[in-house]
Amino acid sequence: VGACAVGTLRFNLDTQGLDAAQAHARALLDAGEGVMVQPYLSRVETKGELSAICFDGRISHALQKIPLPGDYRVQDDHGASDYPVDLEPAQRALFERVLDVAHRVAPGLGGAPLLYARIDLMWDEADELCVTELELVEPSLFFRHGPDAPRLLVDALLRRIA
Repeated sequence: VGACAVGTLRFNLDTQGLDAAQAHARALLDAGEGVMVQPYLSRVETKGELSAICFDGRISHALQKIPLPGDYRVQDDHGASDYPVDLEPAQRALFERVLDVAHRVAPGLGGAPLLYARIDLMWDEADELCVTELELVEPSLFFRHGPDAPRLLVDALLRRIA
C-alpha cells in the first residue's frame, strides 16, 4: 500500500537502518496502513521498472518507467518518465508466466482470466528481471501507452456481464 510511492523509503541493512525501518513500519501500521517490504534493487535507478498491463488474461501493452537521476521512485508524481516499449520474447514469456500463475492461484476466479492486472518487473543485481509486484487492484493502467487498451478493458467487462 504505497500508491505513487507514498510512505516509501529505503533503509541501509545495518542496525541503525533496520531500527529506522522498523520504526517507520510501526508508524504506518499504527496509523492503520499496510506495509510491504521489498529488497532494494539498485538498477531501478538506471533501468527503472518494466510493466505489462493485461486485460482478460492477455498483455495489452507494456511500458518502462525511469526515475529522475539520483532517485529510485518510478512514478511520474516524482518526476519519473514512462514510455511504451515492445517486449522482447523473453520478457513477454516472463510476463505471461506470471499471469498464468496468477490465474491458477487467484481465489474465486474458477479458471477465468483476471479482468485486469499490472505486472511490474525490475532488474536484480545479476541484471535478471524479477517480479516486484502483481497489481490486481490498480488505478494506473497507463492507457496513454496503449491506444487499444480502453476498448480491451470495456470488451472484457462486457463479456463478464453478458
